[in-house]
Amino acid sequence: MHRSTLWLIALLLFFFTAGLQAYASSGYQAKADAAEIAQAAGEVKLVLIGIVYDETTLKPKGNVTVELVDVSTKTTTKAVSQKDGHFYFQLRSDKFYHINLRSADGLLLASRELSTANKQQAEVMQILLTVPAAVAQNVVSN
Repeated sequence: MHRSTLWLIALLLFFFTAGLQAYASSGYQAKADAAEIAQAAGEVKLVLIGIVYDETTLKPKGNVTVELVDVSTKTTTKAVSQKDGHFYFQLRSDKFYHINLRSADGLLLASRELSTANKQQAEVMQILLTVPAAVAQNVVSN
């Protein structure tokens, strides 16, 4: 792996961790919210929390559509990233998901895969989604 790639990964992890800490200090309690959501559903407590950010500026991107697609049922759940780039979804155990990032006009910007296979304990999962530099100017920004 190139030194610049390692640097970028370290920088992104730093921003992601700092963003979650700032989010938590602003009154958002991910673990408490995850427990409340799961208690209402009566199942294993799994929540996905993510941040959408601009690949060029490394700043959070708000108002970007994020889709959670259950591969087995083809069910799609949508969320729009908040002003600070954050979004979250409730997950179910023993599922395989695609997480898609879409522009305002529906263009697929990024796609990731996520598995909750064998997840039998409460967990808050995290993900970073990048708006590619080539299309960042076309995505609605804050």
